[in-house]
Amino acid sequence: LYNQIRDLEKRVEKMFVDHKPAEAIGQYADDAVLMANGGQIYLGKAALRTLFEQNGDHNRVQDIELKFAHVEGNDQIVYVVTWCGWKLKNPVSGMDYTIPGKSLRVWHRQGDGSWKIAFELNNMDLSL
Repeated sequence: LYNQIRDLEKRVEKMFVDHKPAEAIGQYADDAVLMANGGQIYLGKAALRTLFEQNGDHNRVQDIELKFAHVEGNDQIVYVVTWCGWKLKNPVSGMDYTIPGKSLRVWHRQGDGSWKIAFELNNMDLSL
């Protein structure tokens, strides 16, 4: 089960690297909650669509490094804690840079047996 969830995590991140936000949105539950950096809260797929399709950062993603810190749960709900490094390209300078951070995702088994992201919390490790 945990390997299946890890594979799903990797697949979602690859969708961002491949610049396919609509596919990524499909991995979230209809009533998913995403808490982004800066305290913004996005409720449901329509809000996620606005975030993922209109946010320029997702269009600059070159690669994502993902390290699993913890995976735990049961046959209905699994939470995953990761460290990630989003590698992006600056649209002005063309230089690559990395935004390090942590993520907590909660996966919930749906009625059809599939797994969807029910909750996500992101926290960038940026010095101020």
